Amino acid sequence: MGEDDKPACNRRKFLVLGAAAAAAASTSNAHAASASSRTLADPTEALAQTSTWDVLIIGSGYGGSILAARLASSNRKVCILERGREWKPGDFPTTLTDMPAATRSSLNPLGLIDWNADRRNNVDTVVGCGLGGTSLLNAAISMRPEPLVFNQPEWPSAIRAEAKNGKLEQYYARAEAILAPNNSPEKLERSKKVALHRANSTRRGVKHSFLNLNVNHKIANGGINTFGVTQNPCVSCGDCCAGCNNGSKNALTVNYLPLAKSRGAHIFVGMEVLRVEKAAGGGFNVHVDQHGGGLSRFLDRVVHAKVVILAAGSVGSTEIMLRSQKEGLKCSKALGSRFSLNGDVLGFGYNGRSRTDSVGRGKGATAGGVGQNLVSFGDYRLPSNENNLQARFLLIDGGVPSALAPSMARAFAIYGEAKLRSSFDDAQRARMKRDLVATSGVDLEGALNYSMVYLACGHDSASGKFVLGEGDDHVHISWPSLMGEPFIRLINFEMQQHAKLSGAAFIANPRATAFGGNREIATHPLGGCPMGDSSSSGVVDHLGRVFNPDGGVHKGLFIADGSIVPRSLGATPLLTISALSERIAEGITSDARALGI
Repeated sequence: MGEDDKPACNRRKFLVLGAAAAAAASTSNAHAASASSRTLADPTEALAQTSTWDVLIIGSGYGGSILAARLASSNRKVCILERGREWKPGDFPTTLTDMPAATRSSLNPLGLIDWNADRRNNVDTVVGCGLGGTSLLNAAISMRPEPLVFNQPEWPSAIRAEAKNGKLEQYYARAEAILAPNNSPEKLERSKKVALHRANSTRRGVKHSFLNLNVNHKIANGGINTFGVTQNPCVSCGDCCAGCNNGSKNALTVNYLPLAKSRGAHIFVGMEVLRVEKAAGGGFNVHVDQHGGGLSRFLDRVVHAKVVILAAGSVGSTEIMLRSQKEGLKCSKALGSRFSLNGDVLGFGYNGRSRTDSVGRGKGATAGGVGQNLVSFGDYRLPSNENNLQARFLLIDGGVPSALAPSMARAFAIYGEAKLRSSFDDAQRARMKRDLVATSGVDLEGALNYSMVYLACGHDSASGKFVLGEGDDHVHISWPSLMGEPFIRLINFEMQQHAKLSGAAFIANPRATAFGGNREIATHPLGGCPMGDSSSSGVVDHLGRVFNPDGGVHKGLFIADGSIVPRSLGATPLLTISALSERIAEGITSDARALGI
């Protein structure tokens, strides 16, 4: 499922076929959703109609969408270049047969799910590829880090000061006003997996709480939100992390992106940025590979802009910057450093005593079923471990999206029969057999639907490093000491205790154990272009301005996404990335005249 490891010259031979396959896949899900089908993307031809853009934004995730919404105006030419395509409710995968067309690869560059499992990695990364970035695929959790996170020395002094005096709070509030995080306890209380997680968290002596999620519960079917987009209320189908086909998630396609569009921003999809270079006459040249529908393909076109903002995510922006450095752009020696997986650890309590309803039901679910993909957490940020950040984490209950459930049910049953059979009673062994013989979908009385999915986010040492591969133009992640970090052992121990309380078998992250290569999975990759007080410690300053190691900054070159976060957060990062991006946007706006925009 990961990116092909072949050199770029071989990779590009297949891109035309990939573009055609992705275009065909766009109609693979026939079921309709009543959410708005309004198109946000501009015709590709319009990109060439402007010789110089005032602001060019690379990527449409939280950073890119926010910068576009805040900088677009009638007298400023702003565009977004997004490498993926536009996905709408009804397009997202719901069955196993949908997954190949939804998975990004060299054969399918417009695929939705970008799983980088490069054989050279110590960490797999999973991010979204499409208009709206990872907001299309995430669990939509909006959470502030605890205050002590911003006391850590990795942050620039200006960020530490604003966190201390409360000024940073205004940027969080600004983002929350658009993303509209909330929860719906009256619905969530009915979830079996939530009830089990609450009971086991209490038995482990930690507080259980509900997450705030960027999900609509208030707007009725076919209602119009603040940004003129039709939405529907959540039906608790459990498919958040494969894309919301019901039009309920407050992804960037229903808030910041339509806001940017209404203010005059242009949005172009299928535009994969290769590198950025300083232009001889001022500004920047951005080199782009264009992936179109059908057989449309354009290699290495050049787009000029006065100001360029990289917002392609931790993996994407770091890769673009490393390529740019290779071609002559002067960058800090810190480029590629401080990769963090945000203390992410995945685990499973497999085949317990009671049914959990943790398996996604797809669009046909009714309210009160599975619930959102991630709903509640046990809070292990205890007073007793205040001086040990790696012991401070959130243990979150999860679910399995319907598109992945059949393959997971069978794979876990095969593993269970081989390795766990003697630890199960007759009823549990019978449930595994049901999963083995299921011919379509998932048997809701099978072992997988009696299991718990756990995702923890906490703290790591941010010691990973992005490396640009020899002979190709793609990054891989080097972190040889990762599996020895304390947070993995501590979190796995707690997951194991929760599994025992449920009468389940604990299976640690399969990529690290049962089916894997001794590696973790990062669903919240951070770092690579970290903030710092100078070019000796960071790639950008506290306002996202890219340092020039010869002195000062590269005027007009910014980064605004998870790559600038210099350490783990101990909370899911979308809200912090949004707050930092709001702060960067304010800085650019106040300096617009100096930047020539």
